[in-house]
Amino acid sequence: MKISLRLFSALSLSLLTLSMARAQSPETEPPISPERPGFTNGTDTVSPKKIQFETGYQYTRDGKTSKHEIDNSNNSQLRFGITPNFEFRLGAPAYEWISGGGAPNTSGLADSSLSVKWRFLEGKQAKKPSLAVIAGTTLPTGSKAFGENHLQPQVALESHFDFSDKYTLEANLVYTDARSNGERFDQYAGGLNLGYNLSQTTGLFVETYRVSPTDFGSVSGSYVDGGVTYLVGKDTQFDINAGTGITKGVRSGFFVGAGIAHRFK
Repeated sequence: MKISLRLFSALSLSLLTLSMARAQSPETEPPISPERPGFTNGTDTVSPKKIQFETGYQYTRDGKTSKHEIDNSNNSQLRFGITPNFEFRLGAPAYEWISGGGAPNTSGLADSSLSVKWRFLEGKQAKKPSLAVIAGTTLPTGSKAFGENHLQPQVALESHFDFSDKYTLEANLVYTDARSNGERFDQYAGGLNLGYNLSQTTGLFVETYRVSPTDFGSVSGSYVDGGVTYLVGKDTQFDINAGTGITKGVRSGFFVGAGIAHRFK
């Protein structure tokens, strides 16, 4: 009887260990869900104890002025999963250089940032909207030409809804306590993103968003963009995107970009 109990206990412990190992196995990990490309960020967070890196390049042409960014502005970041619905984020500073327009070429680092993301409503399993909030601030670490000597706090409400296995809808509302050359102003923004899963590895999206105002003393700007994402395995995604301003006098040219996101095991 004692041998049977010991055998039963050993088998139970082995099954429990195997079950836990499978639950934590990379095979059960959902595919990577980056916040790039695009203006909306979605509601997904990085799994606990995982680290995810996202970065890219963007080129903007506005009249005779060309602007290059390594990364795609605020989308270069390290994301650290803390709990199943909470993460910490470190925004890496973009390296920017501007040429043309009759002015001397200018280059340097923009400000870095710190933020957290909390998904407080999970609706995907119940076919209902998911909601998350992102809160953080820039840090005055950039160069004189591209940085600000003040913190710029920002809060964003992100939403996600699955219409079906193919179509998704995301929207967000963003407020920034912004600065430009030391001048403070309130900046509001919002976007709407329609996604389509072409296959298990390839996704498409189209998006429109508005920023009000685009800078201190400036007017509001509206934009449209779209792109393609491609998964390599479950932990790496490549993307390309392009867009343009649709408000007269505000970024009348276009922008194109490409990037990568990778989740470390």
